[in-house]
Amino acid sequence: MFFEQIAQFSNSVAASTKLVTLDEVAIDEFVALHTPAIQELQTQLLKTKRHSVKESQTLVQNQLILNSVNFCYWAGQAHLRPAGGGAGLLYQLFRDLTGLLTEPDELIGTFEELLSAQRFPLMQERSTNLRQLKVWIKHRGNLSKLTEELLSKTLTIDDKVKTLTKECPYFGGDIFLKRASLLLQSLRYHEHISIDTSKLPTPIDYHIPAILNDVFPILKYSPELQAKLEGETLLPSLSKEEIAIRALAYKACNILAEKTGAEAGVIDQYLFAFRHDERRKTPHHLTVTTDY
Repeated sequence: MFFEQIAQFSNSVAASTKLVTLDEVAIDEFVALHTPAIQELQTQLLKTKRHSVKESQTLVQNQLILNSVNFCYWAGQAHLRPAGGGAGLLYQLFRDLTGLLTEPDELIGTFEELLSAQRFPLMQERSTNLRQLKVWIKHRGNLSKLTEELLSKTLTIDDKVKTLTKECPYFGGDIFLKRASLLLQSLRYHEHISIDTSKLPTPIDYHIPAILNDVFPILKYSPELQAKLEGETLLPSLSKEEIAIRALAYKACNILAEKTGAEAGVIDQYLFAFRHDERRKTPHHLTVTTDY
């Protein structure tokens, strides 16, 4: 249900916008060249590994924390983050935050203090999400229940997303449900927990549209939009430009998944590996948001 609606929305945007278009020839060329490698990657990502109940709960807990904060640090563009800093400190903070269950107040205070100098945007919103998660875990005691539901072999992927957006509302704020998709795909592809991710869409953010524009010229930007991207113009959240970029990238990944016989999330993983490719010339779009 959720993902069918997102696909319908993306198709309607694609049919009406002139800001971004898809190059069907480039799509077919990509499929012909990259399908074997994508199939091989899918085989690796879909391997399964046994985890104890405690291990599974810890993995889900950590993903909930990462997604509550959901940094947007714009790697390589330090001039847009006044306090600078790279991904190394970012991941150290993630590791520190995984102690949320045992020392929540101290960790949240440290988190807010470290990032108070505008190092990342929307700190108040991120801190609010983190505090909501702390209260939810502490007073409702639902982590075990949520873990059980997310790892259930009988619940559909729609049921799992519905649970996520109900119990942790910040998962439902994005039109494209990027965080919910990314959480479940991370558990499947990187922790190799047996979850059916075949219906999950690509978690569209910054890098995938840029890669599909420069490295593999599947997305074509209008001259007006191209100028804004090259000028590093901030695109407001839910603006027509931001929606067009993400919707067309979403549609493109769905087409690539269908033509290569891969999951859409595998397409995301494959494309993401090209984020530092020398063919990338146009900056990715810049939108201040906690959704991705």
